[in-house]
Amino acid sequence: MKAGVNALEEKLALIGINAEQLEKSEKISRTITIHSPIDGYVSKVNINIGKYVNPVDVMFEIVNTEHLHVELTVFEKDINKIKEGQRIRFTLPNEDDRERLAVVYLIGRSIGGNRTVKVHGHLDKEDEQYLPGMFVKAFIEIADNPVNALLEQAIIRSGGKHYIYILKEKRIENNQEVNSFEMIEVQKGITEGLYVEVALPDTFDINSNQIVLKGAYSLLSKMKVSGEEDGHGH
Repeated sequence: MKAGVNALEEKLALIGINAEQLEKSEKISRTITIHSPIDGYVSKVNINIGKYVNPVDVMFEIVNTEHLHVELTVFEKDINKIKEGQRIRFTLPNEDDRERLAVVYLIGRSIGGNRTVKVHGHLDKEDEQYLPGMFVKAFIEIADNPVNALLEQAIIRSGGKHYIYILKEKRIENNQEVNSFEMIEVQKGITEGLYVEVALPDTFDINSNQIVLKGAYSLLSKMKVSGEEDGHGH
């Protein structure tokens, strides 16, 4: 009998009822509180007031947003290139100018019906803007291959060739600072996201030159208006 009582107490404890409180008549209630096994937000309610439920019925779905992962879909032909520990760079919808980081930590071991494999990544930094089910655009860095790269807006096209502007000189004219710029021809390579691979002239010293990152096309327009066709602008 004692074993039966203890078993019933444990069953009550599973649904959040303290058996000792039932011994006091004033503590008996026709309602009970259902406790969730995790913290989070209710994302779906599958019941309504007055509905009977079975032990196997799912009444609520709860999402814990304290530690989200990024899940990527990788084509079957590319999965052999993916390794644990590789860097993931991804952007949220309408945030193409801000990249966020994650690391590959789990690679799926089965292929889905659309011949893809799921890849999970650990986020470098949690953010309140992340929501479960949100779509992301992501790139996985599969190898280290350092190249010179610039923002796409720093490269201009003129006469069928590609150029960048560098700061050539700073001087004072009529008590005002005047900057002189020079066009340098470059070769474009692979474009990825906001950046473009560039091949610079062999004589170009990256450390001693300041490259114009914004407003390059404005400089080109002013150069054409002023008739400075020699590649120099002010």
